[in-house]
Amino acid sequence: MFETAELGQSVDNSEFKKRELELRAELLTLQYRLQDYAKFPVIIDFAGVDGAGKGTTINMLNKWMDPRLLRTTGYVALTADELGRPRFWRYWRDMPPKGRIGLFLTGRYSRPLMDYVYGRIDELEFDEQLSQIIRFESELVEDGALMLKFWMHLSSEHQKQRLEALSADPEKSYMVRDVDWKNRDHYQDFVRAAEKIVTRTNKGRAQWNIVEGVDPNYRHLRVGEIIAEELTRHLDRSHPTAVDYATHTHVEESGLRRTSLPPTVFDKLKLSTSLPKSEYKKRLPAVQSRLGELGRKAYEKGQSTVLVFEGPDASGKGGAIRRTVWSLDARSYRVHQFAAP
Repeated sequence: MFETAELGQSVDNSEFKKRELELRAELLTLQYRLQDYAKFPVIIDFAGVDGAGKGTTINMLNKWMDPRLLRTTGYVALTADELGRPRFWRYWRDMPPKGRIGLFLTGRYSRPLMDYVYGRIDELEFDEQLSQIIRFESELVEDGALMLKFWMHLSSEHQKQRLEALSADPEKSYMVRDVDWKNRDHYQDFVRAAEKIVTRTNKGRAQWNIVEGVDPNYRHLRVGEIIAEELTRHLDRSHPTAVDYATHTHVEESGLRRTSLPPTVFDKLKLSTSLPKSEYKKRLPAVQSRLGELGRKAYEKGQSTVLVFEGPDASGKGGAIRRTVWSLDARSYRVHQFAAP
């Protein structure tokens, strides 16, 4: 089955930059249209081979789109509270509201997959758990949700190369965990279990998209273009509109005249401070790497951090959020938008 995703597809940097600009504009337009219509949620699941780019693809979507209108959720071990609840309680609780997009990592497929590969459940129980997932997804799509599922794939050799390359890079080695190497020893078992999952749960309006994860340019564009295509189709089918969303920026001017306002603390800020673009590009990777490493350590120690971004419209809050989450593990952060009181 997965041979179709081992074709070595790639996109060169010049083509990527061109298509990225067009795709990002389209995704933002669709995102705002979805928010205004607000009649159904979008549920996007990422699963697949370790090292195939699930987390970085989620981070790229947070970079391309308005992160305030996305909800990123990555699941870890069940808490004591969750152990006392029905199995799907944690998933129902985290479903995005209508008009918003939810990105999910290590979700409802991860636990059955791991338990089956490591022999904690037999094939009969594995099939029963997949049946429960099918019923869960059917209820969501029957209620109008758009559900997109991506299986990110790497061949055994490419997975080995990816893990070795990340481990050897001082700025990216924090991305590789001991469990990634442990799982690699069971690569063929995971592939056989994955084929069962994809075949069994590829139903109706909850079908899988298998994406080759070797080339990040191809991977990111492929996922983004599928999202844009399916979201456009779902919106057009349920909400035909003549509104020109291409010019719908969702940015409002305050209309205030500084000359008529009393002095404030902001009048004393040095707003002319700048950083040369060349120096910015040089320093950014190291800063993001350090942030990613600290984020991983905090995640492992159970330490929480709250970052609050405030300021006028178009002052760079969204861009700062995108650059902050870029190097973080997608399972370890959530972006929230709060309405003004």
